[in-house]
Amino acid sequence: MIHVVDASVIAAALVREDHTEFARELLPRLLDDGTGGPPLLWQEVANVMRTRVRRGLSTAPEKTALLHRFLGLGLEADAASPSTTLPGVIALSDRHGLTVYDAAYLELALRIGADLATLDQPLAEAARREGVVVHTP
Repeated sequence: MIHVVDASVIAAALVREDHTEFARELLPRLLDDGTGGPPLLWQEVANVMRTRVRRGLSTAPEKTALLHRFLGLGLEADAASPSTTLPGVIALSDRHGLTVYDAAYLELALRIGADLATLDQPLAEAARREGVVVHTP
């Protein structure tokens, strides 16, 4: 995996929202090279889709279809043990004031030497400060 992508980019690529065009143009290019994320990526995307149903923005069948599209993207899940990654995640969270969830994406990008695709500005800024190449609008 040479690219790390966060849930904000995946969600924008799957459903019409801010930065959808950016995400829909970027994601296929990243997928061609090998793209993935920490295991929590799958839970975060599922939560976005569930929240859309709860807010009346999508139907349950639409949610199911979107989740199947997501699962069909062929993203790679990081296989490193949380006991190995957690110290770095927490250190990055503390250093940059990120949520632990966002710091997990940054930790992965740093550990494997990957770039990072995100729509989250605090995460993008922290990644740049750490020397990570960032794809963001």
